[in-house]
Amino acid sequence: MKKIFFVALISLMSVSLFAGTPDLFDLDETAIEQQFQELNTLEYFVLSNANVADLDLSSAGLDLSKFAFSMDVNAGFEFMWEGFLWGFLCCPVGFFVIALDNNESKDNKTSFWVGVGASVVLSAITGPIYYSSYY
Repeated sequence: MKKIFFVALISLMSVSLFAGTPDLFDLDETAIEQQFQELNTLEYFVLSNANVADLDLSSAGLDLSKFAFSMDVNAGFEFMWEGFLWGFLCCPVGFFVIALDNNESKDNKTSFWVGVGASVVLSAITGPIYYSSYY
C-alpha cells in the first residue's frame, strides 16, 4: 500500500510541475508566417519556371547557397528492382540467376551488386543487435 501511495504522490508532483508553465506550447506565429512566406515564394518561383534546369534563384531574391550541393541526375546506370531484390533478399541464388547470366543487362547486374551491398550493410548494423539478445 505504501508503494502505491508513493507512486501516486510522485505522479501528482510531476504533473503539478508541468502544469505551472502555461507558455510551454506557445508559438511564435509571426516567425512561422515568415517562414511559410519564404516557402511560398520559392514554390511560386519554381512552378512558374517551366525549365527547371535554368533556374536563377538570385533573380527571385532567394539565397540558397547554404544548400549548395552537386547532384548527378544520371547515376550512370538505370536502377533495376529485379536485380536489386535478387541481391538483397536472395544473394546466393541471385548470383547464379543475375550475375552469371550473360543475357542480363549491365544495369541489372549493377543493381544486383547494389542489393548485395545494401544487404551486407544492413546485416552489419542489425546483426550485433539481433545476436546480443540471445546472450
